Amino acid sequence: MDTIVKSIRFTSEEEKLINDYAKFANKTFSDVVKSAILEKLEDEYDLKLAEEAYQEYLKDPVTYSMEDLYRELDV
Repeated sequence: MDTIVKSIRFTSEEEKLINDYAKFANKTFSDVVKSAILEKLEDEYDLKLAEEAYQEYLKDPVTYSMEDLYRELDV
């Protein structure tokens, strides 16, 4: 897999916080930053999908229990 080098500017306080956490977690600075960014993106994406699903539900707020599903499927 190809890797790309990017540059991010941090204040000295931010760098110290990240370095301290990296040392505590036994990770590299890059791994901490990368995982934090990817986790944030995933959380934001999940939230967007949940909001869209909720808006769709509000248009037709019908729900079914597992018992209803089993009856429908004749299970």
